[in-house]
Amino acid sequence: MSDLRRLGRYLLKFRLSLIVAVVSAVLASFFLGGAIGLIPDLVGALSESAVSVEQSGDAGRIADDRAPRETAAGPLGEVVDSLNERITEAWVPVRAWLLERGFVRVPLAIVFLYLLKGIFAFASVYSFRRVGLRAVVDLRSELYAKSLAQSDEFFRRYSTAEMLSRILSDVARLQRILGADIGQALQSVPIVIVLLGYSFYSAFEFAGVCMIAVPIFVFTAGRFGRRVRKASHRSQERSAEITSLVEETLMARRVVHAFGAVGQETRRFDQALRRMLHQDLKVARATAATPPVMEVLGAFLAGSLIVYAGLLIAAGRVDRANVFAVILALFVVFTHVRKLATLYTSVQQALASACRVFEILDEPVKVDDRPGALKIAGIKDGFEIRRVSFSYGRGPVLDDVSLTVRAGEVHALVGPSGSGKSTLAMLLPRFHDPTRGEVLLDGIDLREISLESLRAHIGLVTQEVHLFDDTIAANIAYGCPSADIDAIREAARAAHAEEFIDILPQGFDTRLGERGGQLSMGQRQRIAIARAFLKDAPILILDEPTSALDAASERAVQEALEALLVGRTAIVIAHRLFTVTRADRIHVLEAGRIIESGSHEDLLAAGRTYARLHALQSFGS
Repeated sequence: MSDLRRLGRYLLKFRLSLIVAVVSAVLASFFLGGAIGLIPDLVGALSESAVSVEQSGDAGRIADDRAPRETAAGPLGEVVDSLNERITEAWVPVRAWLLERGFVRVPLAIVFLYLLKGIFAFASVYSFRRVGLRAVVDLRSELYAKSLAQSDEFFRRYSTAEMLSRILSDVARLQRILGADIGQALQSVPIVIVLLGYSFYSAFEFAGVCMIAVPIFVFTAGRFGRRVRKASHRSQERSAEITSLVEETLMARRVVHAFGAVGQETRRFDQALRRMLHQDLKVARATAATPPVMEVLGAFLAGSLIVYAGLLIAAGRVDRANVFAVILALFVVFTHVRKLATLYTSVQQALASACRVFEILDEPVKVDDRPGALKIAGIKDGFEIRRVSFSYGRGPVLDDVSLTVRAGEVHALVGPSGSGKSTLAMLLPRFHDPTRGEVLLDGIDLREISLESLRAHIGLVTQEVHLFDDTIAANIAYGCPSADIDAIREAARAAHAEEFIDILPQGFDTRLGERGGQLSMGQRQRIAIARAFLKDAPILILDEPTSALDAASERAVQEALEALLVGRTAIVIAHRLFTVTRADRIHVLEAGRIIESGSHEDLLAAGRTYARLHALQSFGS
């Protein structure tokens, strides 16, 4: 129930609309109860051409041929008698006016009450759906923001496809329950309460026996609800698995085609679908069984109660017109109880989604601002990585690494794949924090600096460029959305991108499509460099930006990078050593440790690992 209470807190943010919804639902139920309460008078009006009303000194007392209203014995009976007297005193003059021409006025009164009931029912449903939909927007926004704020460690445990499933599919299930189903409950609950109250008022003994059905309905709904929740949770896990599979294979469709694996992937997808189908059918069986089981129970109980009502009428203990109205009221109650039972299974299904959503919301953000985090205004001395170690949980990736980069220097990280180059560089923007040791900027631990302030001073160009499905201008200005077209064009010119942009049909207004698919790899890299130029950050991280390019593209990109590096403090990760020969200092990593450092000339003269790598690449070229 804790998940349900947490969902309730999102609804309570919109208290005014919620109050309107609740008050409207209560009023709608009272008007429905009033309409049903006129049924005995309608029966009398249709069976008699006129109703005699005593006009004696005791005005307002009406001749009534119906049997006295029954009450319970003992203290409860006294309370009911007192309540009956007060209601009768208030109702007598109204009823007298209605019964003056009952066959006309009573039906009109019923129609009028149903009209009012309809108006307030609409207000209730619309207000609550408005609350529910706004709550879902807040919940989805919070879930997205929490996911986006997480570090790389989080996304090693939760794949992108898994997060898509939770943000879209799971919240969509909650939208149905918050936007519609609970709104129905909001109407059904007061209707059940009001009509049960009327039933007890009109025929206490008869209505009391009817209450035997309540625990039977509750127990039955609970059994089905628990089954639905368990199966729904498993179904949603299977749905996330399918989302992950689709994303993976569509992104790798060229590999799938090249290796003739279309049939293999199709079979894998079919197997995943069948696993989800197995769980969905469990949900479907429990959901489909709930209404007919409740109907059969209701029919059996209704039949028993009608027989019991006949015995009471024959014994003269209740009036038949009253019993007719009470049976009608109880049938309406049963209809809404059945809705509530069906709603219970829907709530259990939604709570399985809520559990998955709150699991993400409860995940702590490992890389976050500390209280009182500092804001920096620039870089003066440079940064220092001091005795840093890092692990992803499968052994050390970095082991006691130290290096110092002074302001304005360009340092290169080289070494074999898996040696820890990218991990070391990504400590600087705090994409993850070191397991041990510290990273200092101008002598301040990065964990003492606000993330927004720190990252505002860092530009990043990586091997895998991500461009958004937007215009070229918007992609270049991604970090500076207020930049004008002149600044954007200047950044593109500096990145050697202006010439190919100008020949595109819409120039800087050309939309790039998914992941910038309209451009070549080299063109995408130059757009990324233009983005870094426009941001004009004093610190730059280049993560193998030319390793996947052909010779012609590499030359253009290399020229752009050299222009970008001027006057900046930079870390350059390189696989091709000739791209870092001009670095102020080169660090060679192996198995997470720096094994040698120095300038290009010094490292060649030392004749160790760097010299061997350089010789191999020179020979291979």
